[in-house]
Amino acid sequence: MLIVGLSAMNGFERELNNRVLAVVPHGEIEPVNQPWNNWQEALAKVQKVKGIVAAAPYINFTGLVESGSNMRAIQVKGVDPQQESQLSALPTFVQNNAWAGFKAGEQQVILGKGVADALHVKQGDWVSIMIPNADADHQLLQPKRVRLHVTGNFTAERPARS
Repeated sequence: MLIVGLSAMNGFERELNNRVLAVVPHGEIEPVNQPWNNWQEALAKVQKVKGIVAAAPYINFTGLVESGSNMRAIQVKGVDPQQESQLSALPTFVQNNAWAGFKAGEQQVILGKGVADALHVKQGDWVSIMIPNADADHQLLQPKRVRLHVTGNFTAERPARS
């Protein structure tokens, strides 16, 4: 029974490393006060720290994504695709090689498979996302609505290599 238990734990540890920890950063730095206007300075300092292999900025927020009459609250993480490829294994979980067409500065989104299924959307479709909006004094305004092209989706299963 001990061998079965150890084998299960080894399998769990391998999957944890290969699926979860491969896409989660080992550390994140966030400002106490928003917005963080001098993030470039902090990034330059972090990149000089011995042992830091890669670092990149990102934005993180909650939004409401919709397609037709289907809506879902989602956590959005905005990244630079080129830098993300150096930081994590996330691109390897994106289906149909869609990461290759994912470009910074474009109105694109890669959705998790569960969200895409719930919205009944597939690669090539368009969705709308409502995101929080505030003025310079941090007073809430009407949410911004942005149309995004679904460039692809990702799942916890790595696609088979051909």
